[in-house]
Formats: sequence, C-alpha cells, structure tokens
Amino acid sequence: MRFLKIILWTILSACILWGSCIVLGPSLINRLIKTAYGERVVIQRLDVSPNLVVSAALVEIDLRSENRTIGDKVIVRGPILSWDLHDGLLIRLKTGPIRVGNAANLQSLNATFSPNRLFSLSEVDAKVAVTALGTDYISAETFEFRSKIAGEFKKLENISLNAFGVTYKLADDALNVPVVTARLSPVTLEKPIDTQYLDTEFIAPSGIEHSEVRSGTAELQAVLNSGLVDMELHLGDLAFPQLDIAANSAKVNSQFDVRDAAFGPTWHFNAENISANTLEFTSSKYQGSVTIQDGDISHIGTGKIDSLPLKMAGNYLGEIENSDLAIQVTARKLTQKSSEVSVNANIQANIGLQMSISAESELLSPSALRCMDEICKMRNGKAAYLISTPNSELVGMSECGDEACGLGSAKHRLETKNTDVFFEELTGAKILSPLMLPLFYMGMKRGVPQDQGHVLEF
Repeated sequence: MRFLKIILWTILSACILWGSCIVLGPSLINRLIKTAYGERVVIQRLDVSPNLVVSAALVEIDLRSENRTIGDKVIVRGPILSWDLHDGLLIRLKTGPIRVGNAANLQSLNATFSPNRLFSLSEVDAKVAVTALGTDYISAETFEFRSKIAGEFKKLENISLNAFGVTYKLADDALNVPVVTARLSPVTLEKPIDTQYLDTEFIAPSGIEHSEVRSGTAELQAVLNSGLVDMELHLGDLAFPQLDIAANSAKVNSQFDVRDAAFGPTWHFNAENISANTLEFTSSKYQGSVTIQDGDISHIGTGKIDSLPLKMAGNYLGEIENSDLAIQVTARKLTQKSSEVSVNANIQANIGLQMSISAESELLSPSALRCMDEICKMRNGKAAYLISTPNSELVGMSECGDEACGLGSAKHRLETKNTDVFFEELTGAKILSPLMLPLFYMGMKRGVPQDQGHVLEF
C-alpha cells in the first residue's frame, strides 16, 4: 500500500508541476529574464503549451548597452522553443523573420542545440539553418552554421559554414557565388572580433560570376591578427569577358583592416597560362602588384611573352615570341574631367634583342579604369622608345599636342646608329614579317644620313 501511495503522490506532484509550468511558466520566465537583463529583453505574448513548448509573438533584444557591432536592436518574430528526450536532450528553436538593427535580416531560422551531457551546458553541439539572409552588402538564399559551443556559451569551436545563392552587392552590379563552404578556427564570444586570432578558409567549388569577371573555382584563405586580415585568393579558369582575357589560374593577396573596414592599398597577384584573344596574346605567367590610394593607381609587373603578334591598322607586321616582359603603369586624377597615365615597358628577347618604351598622356576621363571598358581620347601625349640589337639600335620619339592624339596627328622621329647593321640583326631576330622588313628598311633609308645611321621625321 505504501508503495502505491508513493507512486500516486509522485504522479500528483508531476501533474501539479506540469500544470504550474503551463499556468505560471510565462510569468516566471518573464520575471527571470527581467531580473537578468532588465529592459534590454522584451517578450510579447509569451505562452507555454501542454507539451511544454515555449512560444512568443515577438522578442526584442536591445544590444546598445552591450559591446557589440551587429546592430542596436534584434527583433525576432514568432519564436518557438521545444525539446525532445528521445536520444538525449535536444532543444529546437524555430523563428519567423528576424531583423538585426539596420545590419541584417532573415526570413526564418531553424536551430537545434544538443548538450553532450543531460544536465550540463559546458559543451553543446549547435546547428543553425537560415533562409533569405540579407544585409546591405551581401545576401544568401540559405545559410547553414554548425559549431560546438564550449565553456558555457563562451567559445565556439569546430565552426563550419555552408551558404547557397550568395550575392555580394557592388555599386552598380553584383558578384554571385552559387555555393560557399567555410571553416573557422575557434572564436571567443566574450572578446571583440578584431582582438582575436582567427584562421578561416572559404571555398566556392562552382566559382564566382560577375559581368566583368568570372572563375570556375575560388578559394579564399584569411587570417585575422591584431585587427588585420591577411587574405590569399586562389582562382581557377579565370576570365574577363569584356576584355576578352582569360587565365588558367590566378592568386591574389591583400590585407583588410577590420577596424577601418578598408582594404590595404596594395594587391599582389600572379597568373598562369594567360590569353588575350583580341590581341592574340599568350603568356605562360605574369605577376605583379596594383596599388590604389586616394584615387591614384599604380602597377608593377613582370612576365613571360609566349606570343604577341605586331599589327598596325589590321596589317601583320611580325611577332614577338619567348620574351621577358617588365612593365610599370601609374595613373592619377588631374581634374574632374581628365587624368594622367604613364607607362614604362621593357621586352627582352632571348636572341639579344631588347625593346623598351616610356610614354605618358592625358586621358579625357576622370578615371583611367574607365578606359579599360571604353575608348578614351588622349592629348598631350609623349612616347620614347628604343629597339636595340647586339651592335646597333633604333631610338624613337612620338608626341602630340592639345588636340586628340592619333597616328595622323602625332609627330614622330626615328634615329638609327647603323641602319644596315640594325636591320641585318633585326632580320636575324625573325620578329618582323619578311614582307614588311624591306618596307621599313627603305623607309628608314629615306631619312637624313647621320654617320652610318639615319634620322627620319614624319
């Protein structure tokens, strides 16, 4: 009889506790939250169901008094918190739309939290799935997050991310990434991100797509240390459709300042197996750097020319093969309507032939980058060039005035030290076409004789 009474009292106590949770649960939860967080957390229409499922119409979390950078207020609509003991404790959280200040919003969230021990939160396995994630700059159709929450919700470990349908918004276009997977090193939740050391890796197996650039694959490695992120981006099957340039592979290195939210001024890169169909140009490798600072642009690069046809007005003049290339370009803004660009280039062929050019001109465009997409008019242009063979050389100069520069408006001056020797060695270099070489030779011979060379002006 006593055993039966114990069972009945146990059942009665459980029923009273269960009923108390349903009736008094909302008030108790509100009081506990208010005691812990004050007015920073507000819950509207809190309810506890007979299955002990906790739900609310809306939850507002004010983060302005916390040292956070994700926004001033988080608004969560329709959260539902449930649990299951089938295979250990499993906590489920489902929500409707969520807005994080003015920084981000999402359509829905589904999360599960599974403590490794039944009555301990020292280690919790977390899985979060988000739909229609969006910010001012980036959005994703779906987003998945997995991590182990350690140290009683003080540290994230074993972090992995998966995102699908990612779009990065630019000024007048967008960069699309169909799939992104990522891994991150442990993150301490009690410290600001910019004070931690983080090692991350992002992989886009389907590449990236943009109106001006696309790649078949992409992999980004980033290390955050002392507020600076060192980034290394690997791209496969890279193409620039508007420029008609492609490369089998490329690597880009840069740095990002988390505190200032700005990239470093210099970007280093190298590319392999490059082709430019418009110029019929091929190169096995090219490496260099680009610096963008205060609107000015500079570039230094070196590479290998496998093949570069020389053409003028559609006529084939010759071809440069198996040569080393060094180039330096600078561009700076002059006025609201013009900019200045200068180029220094040197080509060293294996057969002892060297070509160099130094040119500068004013572009009738406020940005030199625009002239990569469209033809810009030039004025006040000057160019000095040199073609040297083992025993002679040709020195040239071209310039144009205030009017728009063109082949017809520019003035040219060519000078050889020894015309016969120069063209004989140029013939042996096999760069110029056998059909064009005699025409160049006769044209130079029409110039004014000067010792063994000639001076030609036109």
